[in-house]
Amino acid sequence: MIALVGREKETIVLSNGENVEPSPLEQACLACPYIDQMVVVGQDKKFLGALVVPDWDAIVEDGVVPGGKEDKQAVASLLQQEVKKRVEQRDLYKPQESV
Repeated sequence: MIALVGREKETIVLSNGENVEPSPLEQACLACPYIDQMVVVGQDKKFLGALVVPDWDAIVEDGVVPGGKEDKQAVASLLQQEVKKRVEQRDLYKPQESV
């Protein structure tokens, strides 16, 4: 088992020099009932990415994916949509914060 307890640095610097604070993005996304855990990554990359752990119980209970746990592609699509929506709906959204 691996436990992540924090980052070495709280600012992600993209390859174009843009600085991004990942914590507000993560907090916005963690408000989604279908996301259990999340970490934003992208140090020295062109764009941000995210490692997302689904809340399987909420997904199955709400029936938001017809195939449930078995339809991993549909779950991935649902989580991508939720992350995009929650990041872009933030008041101080900047284009370089797209995940």
